[in-house]
Amino acid sequence: VRISSLKPTLVSIPLPLIYFCGHFRRQLHISEKSEWCILCIYFLKMESCNKICRLCFNKCDRNFEAIEKITMDILDVLLIKINVVSKEPVMCTNCAEIIQNCFEFKSTCLCTHNYIVRFVNEKENSKLDLREIYLSKKGHEDIEVSKADTVCGFCMSLLKSPFLSLDNKDEDVTLVKMMINKCFPELLSLARIL
Repeated sequence: VRISSLKPTLVSIPLPLIYFCGHFRRQLHISEKSEWCILCIYFLKMESCNKICRLCFNKCDRNFEAIEKITMDILDVLLIKINVVSKEPVMCTNCAEIIQNCFEFKSTCLCTHNYIVRFVNEKENSKLDLREIYLSKKGHEDIEVSKADTVCGFCMSLLKSPFLSLDNKDEDVTLVKMMINKCFPELLSLARIL
């Protein structure tokens, strides 16, 4: 790389940095070519480190992922709308992990929903017993489900501990229902029959 070819980048380098490098060069008796090398290396290093996550707007130092077509499709499934106008949009690894977990959770919920819907026509207007559906899905005769046990309508897990019932009128339940309405509108029809 020829130093003279790097000079046009001066336009995008902050002016105080240029003055600092000029002063630095004079103090240490560095040649103009070396000054340009130092300035360009510094600028390229800053450019690679100054990525901003398009989801949380935090600075991504060196840990980031490019937002590509597949990521946009996942965000679309999660009903997250972002307008990607930057040249190379990125997201931090924390947001990437959260998005992956949300996508896996929603996929699990939709698979469970599709499985349960098959039983809706058989039961017509009566309430579904998720314990029966759970046993049918697991297909094991040796599994015992008592009347005290509850099956999660989102992931088909057997719950032995306290759970959050969507029939409650508590403030927490109302918040969860609002989140389901916003993030999982596909599951609203299922909540009515459970």
